[in-house]
Amino acid sequence: LIQMLVPQWTTDAYRAQIVEVRDEMSDMYTLVLKPQTGLIDRQWPSFVAGQFIELMVEKDGARTSRCFSISSSPAYYHQTGLIELSIRIQQKGRITPWIRERLELGGLVNISAAQGDFVLPGAIASSAKAEKLLFIAGGSGITPFRSMLQQQVLQQKKTLAEQSIKLDIHLLYYSRNAQQVVFQQEFERMQTEYPNLKVTFVDSEKEGFISADHLLTFCDDFSERTAF
Repeated sequence: LIQMLVPQWTTDAYRAQIVEVRDEMSDMYTLVLKPQTGLIDRQWPSFVAGQFIELMVEKDGARTSRCFSISSSPAYYHQTGLIELSIRIQQKGRITPWIRERLELGGLVNISAAQGDFVLPGAIASSAKAEKLLFIAGGSGITPFRSMLQQQVLQQKKTLAEQSIKLDIHLLYYSRNAQQVVFQQEFERMQTEYPNLKVTFVDSEKEGFISADHLLTFCDDFSERTAF
């Protein structure tokens, strides 16, 4: 009866409204969602930077789910009420191209609570000293790292006290070529706003894939860092 009156309402998931669909590259887009609140909707329980959710959509009368990392930060969610999923289109996939083509602004989808343990350990995240981290990502695998980095940048802006808690982070970001670097301008801006961040963009077309030589060349203090 409730589902007849409230679209996409269900007892085992949360409703979210599509606020924006933003193309990042020819084969990647960002879905901006606003988890619903109100008398009929349960409060979505937020998340930790690096976690993922299940996105549930109805296609041809059947509910289908896919898991995507949240590419925005908890701080951004608390400020705006929005979360972002940055999704690579699988050319032979049944769902990722369909989502981009068929979901409309203002429409509703279902999402799960956040899941996953690819997160900064609490001891690191709350430490008063500058822990040294190495992030290694390739292509669309950057999404959980974007969430972590955005969280650090937004947190340090909150209060002077939090500005003293800075992680020393080096990101090695591999792309297919120099034209296929999603979020490049954002990461370049982050470096200016967060002095303890260094981003090295690696063009795999020229440099190849990650190797011991790359670590020695691009991050010679890698042995001092905790790697993600």
